[in-house]
Amino acid sequence: MTKDGRNTLAQVSNPHSHRPLPKRLGIHVIGPRYGESVVVELPDGGIGVIDSFADRGKSHPIVAFLKAKYFGIKELRFFAITHPHADHCYRAAEILDEFHVQEIWIYDPFPLCHVQDYYYELQKAGSADAIEKAMGLPAGSVSMSLLEFENRFRTLKKTKSLKYRTLMHKRGAEICDGRVKFHFLTPGDDQRLAYKEQITTLLKKMSIDGKTQADLDKLSKADHNLASGAVLIEYGESRALLMADAEEKLWDEWLQNTPDLTKLKPIHFFKSAHHGSSNGFHTKLYTELADPSLTLAVVTPFSKGRTPLPTNSGIKSLEQCVKAVYCTNRGAAIESTKLDWKSVNSRSLPPVPPGWVKDIRSKPSLALLLVPEAKLKVPIGGAEPAIPHGWIKDAQAKQSLWHLIRPDLRRPIPGLTATEDYTVSVYLDDSGQIELKTGYEAGVLS
Repeated sequence: MTKDGRNTLAQVSNPHSHRPLPKRLGIHVIGPRYGESVVVELPDGGIGVIDSFADRGKSHPIVAFLKAKYFGIKELRFFAITHPHADHCYRAAEILDEFHVQEIWIYDPFPLCHVQDYYYELQKAGSADAIEKAMGLPAGSVSMSLLEFENRFRTLKKTKSLKYRTLMHKRGAEICDGRVKFHFLTPGDDQRLAYKEQITTLLKKMSIDGKTQADLDKLSKADHNLASGAVLIEYGESRALLMADAEEKLWDEWLQNTPDLTKLKPIHFFKSAHHGSSNGFHTKLYTELADPSLTLAVVTPFSKGRTPLPTNSGIKSLEQCVKAVYCTNRGAAIESTKLDWKSVNSRSLPPVPPGWVKDIRSKPSLALLLVPEAKLKVPIGGAEPAIPHGWIKDAQAKQSLWHLIRPDLRRPIPGLTATEDYTVSVYLDDSGQIELKTGYEAGVLS
């Protein structure tokens, strides 16, 4: 720690230091409705990635995003995994396979130790973790992903070509010759201990011979959000807080151990915690660090769990503290909050296929499935029908047709839906100026 209470940061090598720095830092928050990732575009042109999500058996959406956006990219300055939930770590090893990564930033404990053992015991009995179930992944998906990642990590570590940092309070890194600072805020010592004790206790109960899937399903599952590594980025006068899935307990501890918050205010951009859930909102944190006249916030909907996120109460609390709340998937946010999310980015729509028009003539209620911009007469009242199978086949063959269907009804389909459509991006210069851009499926709370 320095005398003024700031974190002591380590220096990350900068192979582009001979280049003059452009003015802006880019942060791209990606979240269709089944996972979350953040791509950090450094002022010197380097790229970092925080978290990995993917669907089973499809192309990796973050790999595809990086290759499409940064032609010829071969290297990442850093790759971080904030915590071991499927919507943040699934298929993470593929990032290491595709790119040369200078640094790994990862949650504690790592190497995986008891966390891997915990997932292994679940897999052995055929009992899936809660997020695995929510995402429709078979038992053992996270276990295999983490094991593959650890194996790649150990191989790279032996070559001494890879640096490694733990995401925990009072750690961090400096990049771009110290002009971009990454402060790791959570978890603190108390919550790190609580997570390890929870994993150890559960593992003892799970390891008893003869435990069945039914037995394990009755046990409470590990709260992996306790391991969530939140990251504060400072670039000159600009600040962005990427909160991962860090919930109230983690922020309580951080606030208790951070005596002077004025040095961190204001935060210009929040990637809000835990997909906009109520327990991801922390009143004091936002009250102290957000400025209602300039702070922007984004949530990444997650509609796969028992409680679709964001929640109505989580968003209503958040909107009181910031200038504007954005989401990466407007349809999912409308569905889960029942609030009015407006489109930010308009696009020209394809014409309604003749076959669809014919279907609507024979069954007018099908017009209820289309966006208002399709400009077809919509009947008043009546039940909302299912999307016809023929329409789905047409949209699979021609991706742009998905945009004719209302965003609260369609689902992102990995491999067919452009990841960039579900993105909220901010560009920050070093004086606190911010520019926001969004994908076509993003929305803003009106």
